[in-house]
Amino acid sequence: GLSLEYQFDVQCLHRYNANNQHLIVSRLREILDLASAKALQLQGNVRKIVFVGMTSHSGQLLAYLPTSLMELEVYFSPESSSLPGDQQQQQQLDANEQRERRSRIENMIQQYVANLPELTCCAIKYDENAEDQLPISTYALASLLRTKQLSKIEMEGCRVESDPDDDVFHDVPPDHAVFEALCSNTSLVLLRFRSGRIGTSCAETICRALEVTNRTLQYLDLGNMEIPDSVAGAAFKAAMRNQVLRGLDLNLNSLQDFGFSSLGRLVCMDLSDNFLGDEGALQLAQLIPSSRLDRFNVAENCIGPIGGCAIAWSLQHNNTITKINM
Repeated sequence: GLSLEYQFDVQCLHRYNANNQHLIVSRLREILDLASAKALQLQGNVRKIVFVGMTSHSGQLLAYLPTSLMELEVYFSPESSSLPGDQQQQQQLDANEQRERRSRIENMIQQYVANLPELTCCAIKYDENAEDQLPISTYALASLLRTKQLSKIEMEGCRVESDPDDDVFHDVPPDHAVFEALCSNTSLVLLRFRSGRIGTSCAETICRALEVTNRTLQYLDLGNMEIPDSVAGAAFKAAMRNQVLRGLDLNLNSLQDFGFSSLGRLVCMDLSDNFLGDEGALQLAQLIPSSRLDRFNVAENCIGPIGGCAIAWSLQHNNTITKINM
């Protein structure tokens, strides 16, 4: 059958409905009903919907998504709530607003997104030019991970973390919720976090789940997420123990020479734009000959002639690498 794709500009809906939330929701429901009817007429379904200009106040717009939806992309816009006042008052107001914003987005994901029966791909992205990051609670991430048919989860420009004040409303600690969800997940193939921030304990929990139980995830991307060496060590430990993980992206972080012991079954690895030096390069050079790497990127690091020559030597004894960037 025919698969249809729609894109909605939420800011445009706001402009043309005088910021009346009820009219906006009614209008979108009308559009989605027409879209579903058109898809039925063409003996197909609404496969993909993209929302542009979404805010945490627009969650009701997701209530009427067709159950046949397989791909959802939501692009959030910044929300300004700054009020006159001294710096301390402003910081407190900002903290409270961020907490409320994170809670609204969590409810949005749990009530509407995680319950779509056919959803296989979900992308949540934030304005790359914004001064802040989109707050996503660890519990919201756990809800997506529990959506068993999802094969791809992408978050760009998001700050994934938990708030101790929110923990009292949940039965289990946030990291434990992520661990349980990822351990029981049997469909997720790609998990991508980009250009944001993720709590160290949450990132380590994801790697621990990959090391212990999860055997479906093939690609983990933590690029430009402000992760420390401990997370990189946990990621490589997971890659060593996990027989399914094929891709690992840790570029644009602050990784140093933390000790490489194995590359597992990795096929592609990106460690560019970090602080790896000759010691790390020498460790990698010992692992490359027996690895399964096809693509390998260590550009924009602190590798000198000694480390570079070691990696060059290791390539003579490797039969799999087709592309390398130093």
